[in-house]
Amino acid sequence: MNLKQFLILVSIAFLFVGCSKDDTDEVNANMSITTFKLTSPAARTGVIDNTAKTVSFQPFEPKTDLTKVVVEITLASGATISPASKSTVDFSKGPVNFTVKNGSTTAVYAVTVTSEFAPAIAFIGEPNAAGSITEPDTKAAYEYLSGFFKENMKYLPFSQVNADAIKYVDVIVYYTDSEAGKNPSLLDAIPAVAKNASVITALKAWHAAGGHFVLGGHATQYLNDLGRIPSYNGVSYENNPYRAGIYGSGDGFWNWDQWGVNANLNVNNLATGSASNWNRTTHPIYQNCKQDSLSKVGVNAENPNKGSYGHLVVPTDSYGYKEDHNSMWDINHLRGIPAYSNLDAFQLADKFEQDMSCKILGTWGHVIDLCCGAVLELNARPSNAAEGSIIAIGHAAYDWDQKPQATAEAAPNWYLGNLTNTNIENTRYRTSNAVTYLLSK
Repeated sequence: MNLKQFLILVSIAFLFVGCSKDDTDEVNANMSITTFKLTSPAARTGVIDNTAKTVSFQPFEPKTDLTKVVVEITLASGATISPASKSTVDFSKGPVNFTVKNGSTTAVYAVTVTSEFAPAIAFIGEPNAAGSITEPDTKAAYEYLSGFFKENMKYLPFSQVNADAIKYVDVIVYYTDSEAGKNPSLLDAIPAVAKNASVITALKAWHAAGGHFVLGGHATQYLNDLGRIPSYNGVSYENNPYRAGIYGSGDGFWNWDQWGVNANLNVNNLATGSASNWNRTTHPIYQNCKQDSLSKVGVNAENPNKGSYGHLVVPTDSYGYKEDHNSMWDINHLRGIPAYSNLDAFQLADKFEQDMSCKILGTWGHVIDLCCGAVLELNARPSNAAEGSIIAIGHAAYDWDQKPQATAEAAPNWYLGNLTNTNIENTRYRTSNAVTYLLSK
C-alpha cells in the first residue's frame, strides 16, 4: 500500500467516525426528556440526567400518598413516552421505568419519587427524655418496644405533645404504672402534665382524624381524658358505670400462682341470650402467644402442687412477686342501668361493647362468666367513622419487670431468688402485636 492509498483509507475512517458521532448525538437528542414535572399531590420539577437515563425529585413530606402521582412530561420532537404525560402513576413501590420511543429507537428512564421518613410510632410519657424513665415496668416496656420497632418509634414527652409533633404518627403507645411507695388513687393515676388542655386538645384531634392508641397499665384511665368513656346521667367519673373501676396501685405481695388472660370469654359454653361469638383467641394481638392451663406451676417442697384453670389461658406473670395493679372494667357495674338490670352476663357484655364501641378481647385468666373486661379494642364511634382505634390492656398480670419492689415484705422460703418471668414473651408479643395491628388499619 502506497502513501496515497494509506491517506485515503485514514480519511475514510475519520469520515465514518465523524458520521457515527453525529448520528449518535442526533439519536440522543431525539430520545431525550426535555422536562419532567409532577402536578399532584404537589408540584415538583425533576432533575433529568439524559446520559444516565434517570429522573429524581425533591422528596415529598412524610406519609404523602405516592400511589396516585400525576406526571407532566415534554419530549424531543417526534418522541413518545409510556406511561404517558398527564397520567397517574404509582411510585409507592420504588422507581418506575418510563420508555421513550422515537421511530424504531427506544430508551428507558428510571424515575424516582419518594417521601421523607418519619417514625410512625410514638411512646409518650411524663419524663422529658426516655433515659429519665425510672418506673421499672415502664422502663422495660419502652426499652423492649424501642428495640423492636427501632427507628420507626420515637419517645415523646407530654411536655412536647402538640399537633406538629404527632402529625406523622400513626400509633401512640402510653404505658404507665406507679412506683413503689407511690400509690395514686384512680383519679390521680394520670399525671397532671398528661391532662394539660393543649395536650388533650392535640391528642383528641389526632385520634378523631384516625390516630390509634395502645394504652397499658394505669394508662387505661386516660380514656376518660380522651373522651372515650360514655357519660351516664351526669355522674362523676368515679361513679360512671363505664369507668375502668377495677383499680389497684398498692405495693404488691408474694404469690405463687401463674396469672394470665382468658381470651375465650365463654369457654364453658354457659347458657346465654347473647348471639355473639365470644371466642377472641384469634385476634391478632395473640399471635405467637403460648397458652397453657396451669394456675400453679409447682415450685419446691413448700409449693409442690400444680393447679389448673380448667381451660387454656395466655399466661403473662409467673409465680413470685405481684404488684396487682389492675386498671380494668367491672362489667357488672352496668347493672345499675335500669334497662340492663335483668340481662345475663353475656347480654350485659353485649351492651357494654355496644355503648363503648368496643370488643372485649380478654378477661382475668380464671373468669368464665365475663364479669370483667381486662383487654379492650375500642373502635370508631358511630358519630365519627374516621376515628382511630385503641387497644387498652389493664389487667394486673401485665408486668414488664416482675421483680419485688423496694417496699416489698421479705421473700418467702419458696422464692428462689433468681426468678425471671418465664411468660414475659407473651406480654411482649401482645404489645408489639397490638402496635403492628393498629399500624395496618
